[in-house]
Amino acid sequence: RRHTRFKCDWSSDVCSSDLVRKARYGGNKIVYLHRDPRDVLVSLYFQITGRFKTKFRYRGSIADFIRDPYFGAEPLRRFSLVWRTVAAELPVFTTSYEEMSADTFGQTMRLLDSLEIARTPEQVLRAIEAASLDNMREVERSDSFSEPWLRLLNGHPKVREGKVGGHREALTQPDIDYLNHVFEEVLPSSREKAR
Repeated sequence: RRHTRFKCDWSSDVCSSDLVRKARYGGNKIVYLHRDPRDVLVSLYFQITGRFKTKFRYRGSIADFIRDPYFGAEPLRRFSLVWRTVAAELPVFTTSYEEMSADTFGQTMRLLDSLEIARTPEQVLRAIEAASLDNMREVERSDSFSEPWLRLLNGHPKVREGKVGGHREALTQPDIDYLNHVFEEVLPSSREKAR
């Protein structure tokens, strides 16, 4: 199946209506896997300053990065709100990195049910093991993957830590407070913001 590419500046009203229109008339099933945006920004910072350092040549600190108008929190907030709108208007299977980490088998089974993909529990367990972070790290270190995204780039791995809540180790409390404010509409609850 041909994949539709969307191009927009993530202003919610324009992008969400365009995404909804294209998805509705394309007959595509949509899966939206979201992640705590604070963890997303930390991960992105290490990708931009590591794997893609020669492409972007970003020299700022992580504190600068999360406030950057191109890479930082504001574009990610807009992106998240667009997908919230799309998921409310279309039958979108939605799950989170955190839910997948806490219950990989259960969430994978729900996803496959949603996509109407036949499988046995044993097949799912084998796939989960094959796709574990440890196995992905090993594939990356072996330099045997046929595609470039699971190979070292500029001496830096794609598979870094995969932690839920890793932003707490990488950011200062003022940076976390800033992100909690920016993502107030996106974070699931005040309990999540406190973390």
